[in-house]
Amino acid sequence: MSLAVRLERVTETNSGDLPAYAAERVALGEGGPLLAEALANPDACLDHMRRFAEGRDLPPDRVQGFEYWLLAEERILGNCRIRPELIPKIELDGGHVSYDIRPSERGRGYGKELRPSEGRGRPHVKWAADLRR
Repeated sequence: MSLAVRLERVTETNSGDLPAYAAERVALGEGGPLLAEALANPDACLDHMRRFAEGRDLPPDRVQGFEYWLLAEERILGNCRIRPELIPKIELDGGHVSYDIRPSERGRGYGKELRPSEGRGRPHVKWAADLRR
């Protein structure tokens, strides 16, 4: 990694690259309806993330969660979701922490930037990642 990277909570200010990030992932069939929504209406996608962070108007099969961008300058390299509490569905398919790396940035070690506590005395934290990517 040659670029300085930082992890920041998702805000409108640091999400200017969201449409390009979403387009790259959606083109590969990743990200589901939320990223597809980001292509058409980034503000609606950000509102969705804000509601989940506030724990407001959540579907019954979802829990409160906080979204973070892994950024290099203004480019989104990846995202990370942190869920303080789990329900059975999320425990099996999501865990406390899950993350994605932008397809064009994979294989450069950025996933390690999003796993700082893995294996460091936090056995109660469940991690999720799609190992096919």
